[in-house]
Amino acid sequence: MSEPPSFEAVLFPAPVLRQEAEEVSSFDDDLRSIADGMIASMFQSHGVGLPAPQVGLSPRIIVLTA
Repeated sequence: MSEPPSFEAVLFPAPVLRQEAEEVSSFDDDLRSIADGMIASMFQSHGVGLPAPQVGLSPRIIVLTA
């Protein structure tokens, strides 16, 4: 298994933050890799949640920790 991608936070007024996120119809291996990378980035930043648009992506997903 390869390393998940890493992401930098996108800040306002980035256009992706104003766009409607794309609906996800299937959770495939590519999307799982994106989610894994988002989780790693979230923990590295000591966050508790991270939506895909906040890292410049358009799928309608969010990762959370409890």
